[in-house]
Amino acid sequence: MRWLTVPLAGAFLVTLLPVAATPATRWQRLYTASDRSVDMDLSAIRRHGEVVLAWVKFSFAKEQADPNKGPYRSMLQLWAYQCGIGRHALVQYAEFSKASADGKVVASDARDHLDWSFPEPDTIGEQAMKIACYRAPKTPSPTGASASL
Repeated sequence: MRWLTVPLAGAFLVTLLPVAATPATRWQRLYTASDRSVDMDLSAIRRHGEVVLAWVKFSFAKEQADPNKGPYRSMLQLWAYQCGIGRHALVQYAEFSKASADGKVVASDARDHLDWSFPEPDTIGEQAMKIACYRAPKTPSPTGASASL
């Protein structure tokens, strides 16, 4: 189980939970195609100061290839959003051997540094950011926030 403290929006730090979906997840479908689907967990959207965090799940019809770790069928990604300026950054991810983030973890990574970028217009990334920013609490979440916030 890996915990990570990362800088968000300048000098603020936040401790992120290990890669795992919470039992009370509420997934909303963002995209469906014959080869994959993309969902966001609406119940886990959190605000930490000016940054919003949200989990996005990718499920694939066929195995995907990770050249370093092996095949996987799904992935959970934790994204950070700077809603006021419209930027996002990948915080951490885990690839799973089965669909819907089930099975064994094939690969995972938590970023030590966030590389902020602007999502391209009319993409899943832009749609995910808009939903997360709209649904995020207006004040920081008291649960899961580090003492340095």
